[in-house]
Amino acid sequence: MGRLVIRGTAWALLLAVFLVGGGARGQEALLLPVPQFGAGPAALHGAKDFIALLNARDGGIGGVALELIECADRKSCTSGARKPLVLFPSPIEHAGLRVADGIPVLALGHGRPAIADGRVFEWHFNAPASAASQASALVGHLARASGGPQRLKGRKLAHLHLNTPYGKAANRTLEALARRYGLDFKALAVQPPGGEQRAVWREVGRFEPDFIYLSGWGEMTRAALAGAAELDFPMDRLIGNLWSASADEVRPSGRAALGYTTVTFHPAGPWGRLHDDIRRHVYDEGQGAAEDAAGIGGVAYNRAIFALAIVVEAIRRAQDRFATPGVSAQEVRWGLENTDISAERWSAMGLAGLAPLRLGCRDHEGASPVLFQQWDARVGEWKIVSDWTPVMPEVPRAEAEADAAAFARSEGITPRACEAGR
Repeated sequence: MGRLVIRGTAWALLLAVFLVGGGARGQEALLLPVPQFGAGPAALHGAKDFIALLNARDGGIGGVALELIECADRKSCTSGARKPLVLFPSPIEHAGLRVADGIPVLALGHGRPAIADGRVFEWHFNAPASAASQASALVGHLARASGGPQRLKGRKLAHLHLNTPYGKAANRTLEALARRYGLDFKALAVQPPGGEQRAVWREVGRFEPDFIYLSGWGEMTRAALAGAAELDFPMDRLIGNLWSASADEVRPSGRAALGYTTVTFHPAGPWGRLHDDIRRHVYDEGQGAAEDAAGIGGVAYNRAIFALAIVVEAIRRAQDRFATPGVSAQEVRWGLENTDISAERWSAMGLAGLAPLRLGCRDHEGASPVLFQQWDARVGEWKIVSDWTPVMPEVPRAEAEADAAAFARSEGITPRACEAGR
Protein backbone atom coordinates (compact mmCIF):
# COMPACT_ATOMS: atom_id res chain seq x y z
CA MET A 1 0.00 0.00 0.00
CA GLY A 2 1.45 3.42 -0.95
CA ARG A 3 2.16 6.14 1.56
CA LEU A 4 -0.54 8.78 1.88
CA VAL A 5 0.67 12.20 0.69
CA ILE A 6 -0.98 15.30 2.12
CA ARG A 7 -0.18 18.73 0.72
CA GLY A 8 -1.05 22.39 1.17
CA THR A 9 -3.83 23.27 3.61
CA ALA A 10 -4.37 19.66 4.62
CA TRP A 11 -0.75 19.36 5.76
CA ALA A 12 -0.97 22.64 7.65
CA LEU A 13 -4.05 21.37 9.50
CA LEU A 14 -2.36 18.06 10.25
CA LEU A 15 0.68 19.88 11.60
CA ALA A 16 -1.52 22.02 13.81
CA VAL A 17 -3.07 18.86 15.28
CA PHE A 18 0.40 17.53 16.05
CA LEU A 19 1.48 20.76 17.72
CA VAL A 20 -1.68 21.30 19.78
CA GLY A 21 -2.29 17.67 20.63
CA GLY A 22 1.31 16.81 21.42
CA GLY A 23 1.69 14.25 18.64
CA ALA A 24 4.81 15.88 17.21
CA ARG A 25 6.32 16.21 20.65
CA GLY A 26 6.11 12.46 21.00
CA GLN A 27 8.41 12.02 18.02
CA GLU A 28 12.05 11.15 18.63
CA ALA A 29 14.33 14.14 18.07
CA LEU A 30 15.78 14.64 14.59
CA LEU A 31 19.42 13.63 14.93
CA LEU A 32 22.11 15.63 13.08
CA PRO A 33 25.91 15.47 13.34
CA VAL A 34 28.28 18.43 13.54
CA PRO A 35 29.70 19.17 10.08
CA GLN A 36 33.26 17.81 10.14
CA PHE A 37 35.31 20.79 9.04
CA GLY A 38 38.44 20.25 11.13
CA ALA A 39 38.45 23.91 12.15
CA GLY A 40 38.67 23.67 15.92
CA PRO A 41 35.68 24.66 18.03
CA ALA A 42 34.24 27.26 15.61
CA ALA A 43 32.22 24.81 13.49
CA LEU A 44 30.99 23.06 16.63
CA HIS A 45 29.84 26.37 18.12
CA GLY A 46 28.05 27.36 14.91
CA ALA A 47 26.25 24.03 14.71
CA LYS A 48 25.25 24.04 18.38
CA ASP A 49 24.03 27.62 18.28
CA PHE A 50 22.00 27.07 15.09
CA ILE A 51 20.31 23.94 16.47
CA ALA A 52 19.66 25.70 19.79
CA LEU A 53 18.08 28.60 17.90
CA LEU A 54 15.76 26.37 15.86
CA ASN A 55 14.65 24.52 19.00
CA ALA A 56 14.15 27.65 21.11
CA ARG A 57 12.60 29.92 18.48
CA ASP A 58 10.74 27.47 16.23
CA GLY A 59 10.18 24.41 18.38
CA GLY A 60 12.48 22.42 16.10
CA ILE A 61 11.28 21.52 12.61
CA GLY A 62 7.62 20.68 12.14
CA GLY A 63 7.25 20.49 15.90
CA VAL A 64 10.06 17.96 16.35
CA ALA A 65 13.20 18.97 18.26
CA LEU A 66 16.65 18.73 16.72
CA GLU A 67 19.47 16.93 18.51
CA LEU A 68 23.17 17.34 17.72
CA ILE A 69 25.73 14.57 18.08
CA GLU A 70 29.48 15.13 18.09
CA CYS A 71 31.31 12.49 16.09
CA ALA A 72 34.62 12.55 14.25
CA ASP A 73 34.03 10.35 11.19
CA ARG A 74 31.59 8.05 9.44
CA LYS A 75 32.28 5.09 11.74
CA SER A 76 31.76 6.98 14.98
CA CYS A 77 28.72 8.81 13.58
CA THR A 78 26.95 5.55 12.72
CA SER A 79 28.11 3.23 15.51
CA GLY A 80 25.36 4.10 17.99
CA ALA A 81 21.87 2.69 18.23
CA ARG A 82 20.48 5.88 16.70
CA LYS A 83 21.79 6.98 13.33
CA PRO A 84 21.90 10.61 12.10
CA LEU A 85 19.76 11.76 9.20
CA VAL A 86 22.80 12.88 7.18
CA LEU A 87 26.61 12.66 7.24
CA PHE A 88 29.03 15.57 6.78
CA PRO A 89 32.47 14.11 5.93
CA SER A 90 35.51 16.35 6.09
CA PRO A 91 37.40 17.02 2.83
CA ILE A 92 40.20 14.68 3.85
CA GLU A 93 37.90 11.84 4.91
CA HIS A 94 37.90 9.65 1.80
CA ALA A 95 34.71 7.76 2.56
CA GLY A 96 33.60 4.85 0.42
CA LEU A 97 31.15 5.65 -2.32
CA ARG A 98 28.95 2.59 -1.85
CA VAL A 99 26.66 3.49 1.04
CA ALA A 100 25.44 0.48 2.97
CA ASP A 101 23.84 2.27 5.92
CA GLY A 102 21.24 4.25 3.96
CA ILE A 103 22.33 7.70 5.15
CA PRO A 104 22.76 10.59 2.68
CA VAL A 105 26.20 12.19 2.55
CA LEU A 106 26.60 15.95 2.04
CA ALA A 107 30.23 16.63 1.12
CA LEU A 108 29.97 20.42 1.08
CA GLY A 109 31.85 21.52 -2.03
CA HIS A 110 34.31 18.62 -1.98
CA GLY A 111 34.52 14.89 -2.56
CA ARG A 112 34.90 13.09 -5.86
CA PRO A 113 33.49 15.47 -8.50
CA ALA A 114 31.67 12.50 -10.08
CA ILE A 115 29.15 12.40 -7.22
CA ALA A 116 27.47 15.36 -8.88
CA ASP A 117 25.84 12.72 -11.11
CA GLY A 118 22.94 11.54 -8.96
CA ARG A 119 22.01 8.82 -11.45
CA VAL A 120 25.01 6.83 -10.20
CA PHE A 121 25.62 8.33 -6.74
CA GLU A 122 22.12 8.31 -5.34
CA TRP A 123 23.16 8.97 -1.72
CA HIS A 124 26.00 11.47 -2.25
CA PHE A 125 25.81 15.24 -2.72
CA ASN A 126 28.59 17.80 -3.26
CA ALA A 127 26.44 20.94 -3.32
CA PRO A 128 26.54 23.82 -3.88
CA ALA A 129 29.63 23.64 -6.14
CA SER A 130 32.14 20.81 -6.43
CA ALA A 131 35.91 21.22 -6.22
CA ALA A 132 36.00 21.06 -10.02
CA SER A 133 33.31 23.74 -10.36
CA GLN A 134 35.10 26.00 -7.89
CA ALA A 135 38.22 25.67 -10.06
CA SER A 136 36.22 26.65 -13.15
CA ALA A 137 34.93 29.75 -11.33
CA LEU A 138 38.54 30.58 -10.47
CA VAL A 139 39.49 30.65 -14.16
CA GLY A 140 36.54 32.92 -14.90
CA HIS A 141 37.58 35.18 -12.03
CA LEU A 142 41.15 35.37 -13.37
CA ALA A 143 39.87 36.13 -16.88
CA ARG A 144 37.81 39.07 -15.63
CA ALA A 145 40.67 40.36 -13.45
CA SER A 146 43.03 40.14 -16.46
CA GLY A 147 40.75 42.09 -18.81
CA GLY A 148 39.09 39.19 -20.61
CA PRO A 149 39.72 35.49 -21.37
CA GLN A 150 41.92 36.37 -24.35
CA ARG A 151 44.38 37.95 -21.91
CA LEU A 152 45.01 34.59 -20.20
CA LYS A 153 46.87 33.14 -23.18
CA GLY A 154 50.50 32.51 -22.32
CA ARG A 155 50.05 33.23 -18.60
CA LYS A 156 51.04 30.64 -16.01
CA LEU A 157 48.78 28.99 -13.44
CA ALA A 158 50.06 26.63 -10.75
CA HIS A 159 47.82 24.41 -8.64
CA LEU A 160 49.41 23.83 -5.23
CA HIS A 161 47.44 20.92 -3.80
CA LEU A 162 47.51 18.34 -1.07
CA ASN A 163 48.49 15.00 -2.59
CA THR A 164 45.19 13.32 -1.68
CA PRO A 165 41.94 12.68 -3.59
CA TYR A 166 40.62 15.92 -2.10
CA GLY A 167 43.61 17.95 -3.27
CA LYS A 168 43.72 16.48 -6.77
CA ALA A 169 39.99 16.84 -7.46
CA ALA A 170 40.33 20.10 -9.43
CA ASN A 171 43.25 19.07 -11.66
CA ARG A 172 41.35 17.71 -14.66
CA THR A 173 39.12 20.78 -14.88
CA LEU A 174 42.09 23.12 -14.59
CA GLU A 175 43.94 21.15 -17.29
CA ALA A 176 40.94 21.33 -19.64
CA LEU A 177 40.42 25.06 -19.12
CA ALA A 178 44.15 25.73 -19.47
CA ARG A 179 43.99 24.13 -22.93
CA ARG A 180 40.91 26.17 -23.81
CA TYR A 181 42.42 29.54 -22.85
CA GLY A 182 46.08 28.93 -23.63
CA LEU A 183 47.23 28.92 -20.01
CA ASP A 184 50.51 27.27 -19.06
CA PHE A 185 49.34 24.98 -16.23
CA LYS A 186 51.35 23.03 -13.69
CA ALA A 187 50.05 20.87 -10.81
CA LEU A 188 52.32 20.82 -7.77
CA ALA A 189 51.57 18.16 -5.15
CA VAL A 190 52.34 18.61 -1.45
CA GLN A 191 52.68 15.47 0.65
CA PRO A 192 50.27 15.35 3.61
CA PRO A 193 49.97 16.73 6.17
CA GLY A 194 51.47 19.57 4.13
CA GLY A 195 53.70 21.46 6.52
CA GLU A 196 56.90 20.71 4.59
CA GLN A 197 56.86 22.64 1.32
CA ARG A 198 60.42 23.84 0.69
CA ALA A 199 60.96 21.65 -2.38
CA VAL A 200 57.58 22.65 -3.85
CA TRP A 201 58.29 26.36 -3.45
CA ARG A 202 61.64 25.92 -5.15
CA GLU A 203 59.67 24.47 -8.07
CA VAL A 204 57.27 27.42 -7.88
CA GLY A 205 60.27 29.72 -8.15
CA ARG A 206 61.47 27.93 -11.28
CA PHE A 207 58.01 27.91 -12.89
CA GLU A 208 57.32 31.59 -12.04
CA PRO A 209 53.51 31.40 -12.18
CA ASP A 210 51.31 34.44 -12.62
CA PHE A 211 48.67 32.86 -10.37
CA ILE A 212 48.61 30.07 -7.79
CA TYR A 213 45.45 28.16 -6.89
CA LEU A 214 45.66 26.54 -3.47
CA SER A 215 43.77 23.39 -2.47
CA GLY A 216 45.05 23.29 1.08
CA TRP A 217 43.96 22.01 4.45
CA GLY A 218 45.07 22.93 7.93
CA GLU A 219 48.82 23.30 8.30
CA MET A 220 49.29 23.10 4.53
CA THR A 221 47.56 26.46 4.15
CA ARG A 222 49.75 28.04 6.83
CA ALA A 223 52.89 26.69 5.19
CA ALA A 224 51.77 27.85 1.74
CA LEU A 225 51.24 31.40 2.97
CA ALA A 226 54.68 31.34 4.57
CA GLY A 227 56.22 30.02 1.34
CA ALA A 228 54.53 32.70 -0.73
CA ALA A 229 55.73 35.43 1.62
CA GLU A 230 59.31 34.13 1.51
CA LEU A 231 59.24 34.08 -2.29
CA ASP A 232 57.64 37.55 -2.28
CA PHE A 233 54.77 36.19 -4.36
CA PRO A 234 51.86 38.69 -4.63
CA MET A 235 49.27 37.55 -2.10
CA ASP A 236 46.33 38.73 -4.20
CA ARG A 237 47.45 36.23 -6.85
CA LEU A 238 47.44 33.35 -4.36
CA ILE A 239 43.84 32.15 -4.37
CA GLY A 240 42.62 29.33 -2.16
CA ASN A 241 39.67 27.02 -2.57
CA LEU A 242 36.80 26.84 -0.08
CA TRP A 243 38.80 24.73 2.37
CA SER A 244 41.83 27.04 2.45
CA ALA A 245 39.93 29.87 4.09
CA SER A 246 40.14 29.42 7.84
CA ALA A 247 41.29 32.52 9.70
CA ASP A 248 43.19 30.22 12.08
CA GLU A 249 45.53 29.26 9.24
CA VAL A 250 45.87 32.82 7.91
CA ARG A 251 46.47 34.81 11.10
CA PRO A 252 49.93 33.33 11.87
CA SER A 253 51.27 35.02 8.71
CA GLY A 254 50.42 38.45 10.13
CA ARG A 255 50.46 41.35 7.69
CA ALA A 256 52.25 39.19 5.11
CA ALA A 257 48.88 37.55 4.38
CA LEU A 258 47.29 40.87 3.34
CA GLY A 259 45.41 40.30 0.08
CA TYR A 260 45.23 36.49 0.24
CA THR A 261 42.00 35.49 -1.53
CA THR A 262 39.75 32.42 -1.38
CA VAL A 263 36.54 30.96 -2.77
CA THR A 264 33.52 31.02 -0.49
CA PHE A 265 29.81 30.11 -0.65
CA HIS A 266 28.79 32.63 2.01
CA PRO A 267 30.11 35.71 3.78
CA ALA A 268 32.10 35.68 6.98
CA GLY A 269 31.22 38.07 9.79
CA PRO A 270 27.74 39.34 10.68
CA TRP A 271 24.88 37.57 8.95
CA GLY A 272 21.89 39.81 9.55
CA ARG A 273 18.79 38.49 11.20
CA LEU A 274 20.07 34.98 11.82
CA HIS A 275 22.92 36.14 14.05
CA ASP A 276 20.61 38.63 15.75
CA ASP A 277 18.22 35.78 16.55
CA ILE A 278 21.06 33.61 17.87
CA ARG A 279 22.08 36.38 20.24
CA ARG A 280 18.49 36.97 21.39
CA HIS A 281 17.20 33.41 21.69
CA VAL A 282 20.40 31.58 22.58
CA TYR A 283 23.09 33.76 24.16
CA ASP A 284 20.74 36.09 26.03
CA GLU A 285 19.20 32.96 27.56
CA GLY A 286 22.60 31.62 28.63
CA GLN A 287 22.51 28.73 26.11
CA GLY A 288 25.35 29.72 23.78
CA ALA A 289 27.99 27.17 22.86
CA ALA A 290 30.84 29.65 23.34
CA GLU A 291 31.67 31.71 26.41
CA ASP A 292 30.07 34.76 24.81
CA ALA A 293 28.64 35.92 21.49
CA ALA A 294 31.94 37.42 20.31
CA GLY A 295 32.78 34.29 18.31
CA ILE A 296 29.68 34.50 16.13
CA GLY A 297 30.44 34.97 12.45
CA GLY A 298 33.77 33.30 11.66
CA VAL A 299 34.19 31.30 8.46
CA ALA A 300 33.88 27.88 10.11
CA TYR A 301 31.01 29.08 12.33
CA ASN A 302 29.00 30.38 9.35
CA ARG A 303 29.89 27.40 7.16
CA ALA A 304 28.49 24.96 9.74
CA ILE A 305 25.25 26.94 9.74
CA PHE A 306 25.20 27.00 5.94
CA ALA A 307 25.63 23.21 5.71
CA LEU A 308 22.99 22.55 8.34
CA ALA A 309 20.59 25.04 6.74
CA ILE A 310 20.62 23.02 3.49
CA VAL A 311 19.71 19.89 5.46
CA VAL A 312 17.06 21.72 7.50
CA GLU A 313 15.35 22.71 4.25
CA ALA A 314 15.58 19.10 3.05
CA ILE A 315 13.93 17.95 6.27
CA ARG A 316 11.13 20.48 5.82
CA ARG A 317 10.54 19.35 2.24
CA ALA A 318 10.54 15.71 3.32
CA GLN A 319 8.06 16.38 6.13
CA ASP A 320 5.75 18.00 3.61
CA ARG A 321 6.20 15.32 0.94
CA PHE A 322 5.78 12.32 3.26
CA ALA A 323 3.29 13.91 5.70
CA THR A 324 5.26 12.98 8.79
CA PRO A 325 7.25 15.14 11.22
CA GLY A 326 9.57 12.25 12.11
CA VAL A 327 11.27 11.75 8.75
CA SER A 328 13.79 8.99 8.02
CA ALA A 329 17.25 9.30 6.49
CA GLN A 330 15.86 7.93 3.22
CA GLU A 331 13.17 10.62 3.20
CA VAL A 332 15.79 13.30 3.93
CA ARG A 333 17.75 11.95 0.94
CA TRP A 334 14.64 12.68 -1.15
CA GLY A 335 14.49 16.16 0.39
CA LEU A 336 18.12 16.86 -0.51
CA GLU A 337 17.60 15.64 -4.05
CA ASN A 338 14.61 17.96 -4.38
CA THR A 339 16.29 21.01 -2.84
CA ASP A 340 15.04 24.27 -4.34
CA ILE A 341 16.13 27.25 -2.22
CA SER A 342 15.51 30.61 -3.84
CA ALA A 343 17.17 33.86 -2.81
CA GLU A 344 13.86 34.80 -1.20
CA ARG A 345 13.77 31.57 0.77
CA TRP A 346 17.34 32.10 2.02
CA SER A 347 16.27 35.57 3.15
CA ALA A 348 13.23 34.18 4.96
CA MET A 349 15.58 31.85 6.82
CA GLY A 350 17.60 34.86 7.97
CA LEU A 351 20.44 34.09 5.52
CA ALA A 352 19.95 36.94 3.09
CA GLY A 353 22.32 37.32 0.16
CA LEU A 354 23.01 33.67 -0.66
CA ALA A 355 22.86 32.26 -4.18
CA PRO A 356 19.87 30.08 -5.08
CA LEU A 357 20.44 26.33 -4.88
CA ARG A 358 18.51 23.76 -6.89
CA LEU A 359 19.29 20.04 -7.03
CA GLY A 360 17.67 17.13 -8.82
CA CYS A 361 17.90 13.45 -9.65
CA ARG A 362 20.66 14.01 -12.23
CA ASP A 363 22.32 16.94 -10.46
CA HIS A 364 23.50 16.44 -6.88
CA GLU A 365 25.77 19.48 -7.03
CA GLY A 366 23.79 22.51 -8.16
CA ALA A 367 26.80 24.24 -9.79
CA SER A 368 25.90 27.43 -7.93
CA PRO A 369 27.98 30.58 -8.32
CA VAL A 370 30.67 31.42 -5.78
CA LEU A 371 32.09 34.51 -4.11
CA PHE A 372 35.72 35.51 -3.62
CA GLN A 373 36.83 36.91 -0.29
CA GLN A 374 40.10 38.60 0.62
CA TRP A 375 41.96 38.64 3.92
CA ASP A 376 42.46 42.11 5.40
CA ALA A 377 45.35 41.50 7.80
CA ARG A 378 45.04 45.04 9.17
CA VAL A 379 41.76 44.22 10.89
CA GLY A 380 41.87 40.40 10.83
CA GLU A 381 38.73 39.96 8.73
CA TRP A 382 37.59 38.54 5.41
CA LYS A 383 36.07 40.98 2.93
CA ILE A 384 33.97 39.96 -0.07
CA VAL A 385 35.74 41.31 -3.18
CA SER A 386 33.59 39.97 -6.02
CA ASP A 387 30.05 39.65 -7.23
CA TRP A 388 28.60 36.16 -7.52
CA THR A 389 30.90 34.43 -9.99
CA PRO A 390 29.34 31.70 -12.15
CA VAL A 391 31.00 28.34 -12.59
CA MET A 392 31.63 26.92 -16.08
CA PRO A 393 29.38 23.86 -15.67
CA GLU A 394 29.99 22.22 -19.04
CA VAL A 395 33.60 21.21 -18.29
CA PRO A 396 33.25 19.78 -14.76
CA ARG A 397 29.88 18.22 -15.62
CA ALA A 398 31.27 16.35 -18.64
CA GLU A 399 34.14 15.05 -16.53
CA ALA A 400 31.79 14.09 -13.68
CA GLU A 401 29.49 12.14 -15.99
CA ALA A 402 32.38 10.30 -17.65
CA ASP A 403 33.89 9.36 -14.27
CA ALA A 404 30.49 8.34 -12.87
CA ALA A 405 29.79 6.13 -15.91
CA ALA A 406 33.19 4.44 -15.52
CA PHE A 407 32.52 3.90 -11.79
CA ALA A 408 29.09 2.42 -12.59
CA ARG A 409 30.61 -0.04 -15.06
CA SER A 410 33.36 -1.12 -12.66
CA GLU A 411 30.92 -1.62 -9.77
CA GLY A 412 28.06 -3.15 -11.76
CA ILE A 413 25.71 -0.24 -11.01
CA THR A 414 22.76 0.46 -13.28
CA PRO A 415 22.33 4.26 -13.34
CA ARG A 416 18.90 5.49 -12.33
CA ALA A 417 16.54 6.81 -14.98
CA CYS A 418 15.67 10.42 -14.14
CA GLU A 419 12.76 12.44 -15.46
CA ALA A 420 13.61 14.92 -18.19
CA GLY A 421 15.11 18.07 -16.71
CA ARG A 422 15.65 16.44 -13.34
